[in-house]
Amino acid sequence: MQLLEMLEQMHARMQVKLARQGMPPDRETLEDVCMAVACLVQDPDGLLLHMSPPATEDYAMVEDGFALASRDFAEEISALRALVAWLEDHMQEEVRSWVQLGHLPPVEAPHAIRELVLARFVFPDGMHHDDDR
Repeated sequence: MQLLEMLEQMHARMQVKLARQGMPPDRETLEDVCMAVACLVQDPDGLLLHMSPPATEDYAMVEDGFALASRDFAEEISALRALVAWLEDHMQEEVRSWVQLGHLPPVEAPHAIRELVLARFVFPDGMHHDDDR
């Protein structure tokens, strides 16, 4: 199964969970939940949130979003972490090739796969919903 198919299946399961919780399973809600999940995958200890916290008026909302994602989407967080780790392990040659070809700065190489997977997870079509207008 290809990466995009795996992410699509994860999105479908997440939309079912959203609907069961009485939340709209629309694209915008899914994108918001995916953003929280991706942040928890990228920064499991919340160090970035503490180093550069959002505006005071948004902090509680962000913290609530992370708590909801941690509680209701723990399975997806674990699956996404495992997928990223597996890809990082198995795609080292590709990343080296990207660096050698000049497609990727060497400083970005250690996190390139994670960033790519998480970007596709949050924005599967490569666009933020506000960009559609």
